[in-house]
Formats: sequence, C-alpha cells, structure tokens
Amino acid sequence: MKKIAPPKSVTHPISAKIIAGLRKTTGRKVIDISELRDAKINAANLDKTVITEKQLSRLDPLHGVYIYAQNKLSVIIEEISALSALSKLADAYENAEDVYMPSGPPMSPLTKSYFFMLGLFRSLRWAQKRDFRNNCY
Repeated sequence: MKKIAPPKSVTHPISAKIIAGLRKTTGRKVIDISELRDAKINAANLDKTVITEKQLSRLDPLHGVYIYAQNKLSVIIEEISALSALSKLADAYENAEDVYMPSGPPMSPLTKSYFFMLGLFRSLRWAQKRDFRNNCY
C-alpha cells in the first residue's frame, strides 16, 4: 500500500489530527477483513439514502442537482463528523440546529435542507479561516 507523504505545511490541530489518523490507518500491517465487509455494507446502506435517478428524472434539473448534492454532502458530513478531531464542529452544528431550527408547524419542507446547507458551508468557512487553510486539499 502506498504511503501518504507528509505535507510540509500542516501546522493546524484539526488537520494534523486527521492526517495522523489517516497515516495510522493506512500504515497498519494487519487488516481485519470483517471491518472491510462492514464498511462495504455501511456504504451500500448510505448510498440508499441518496436520491435515485428515477426520482431525479421527475424534478426540475436545477432542483435535482441541488437535491443530489445535498444528499451526497449529508452522507459525507455524517461520516466525517464522527471523527474525534471534528467533534467541536459537529457539536457546534448540532447546538445551532437545536437553537435555530423550527420544530413544529408550520414548517416548510425546504427548511431542513436550507439549514443543512447554510450550517455546512458556514461551518466550513469558519473551519477554513481558523484551522484548515489549504491543509486538507
């Protein structure tokens, strides 16, 4: 397995923790086959949560792009938010959702989608300014 070369500019805590975790995982000499099987099942289950081509064909093309991107981002964010290095960001998003997301009627079906995108990109912007600047790309 090819080793990940250490970037010279990693000096920020969150990106350094993520990269260190990736190095540790990819550097393992023994791989638990059951972990691979479980990961494949988990990936298939997550893929089922993303809008299908048949469902997309019934939508306006621009709306379809938005929904597909939101679904894929949701899956990615759900997975990476479990990383301990991102726990502060995940907690901040969850707290904001509790405070600002309406919980009852009348509620537009778009509210959760818009809140998700707003929260995601605001969090990423905050993270980029504070910690990730060019280290994870």
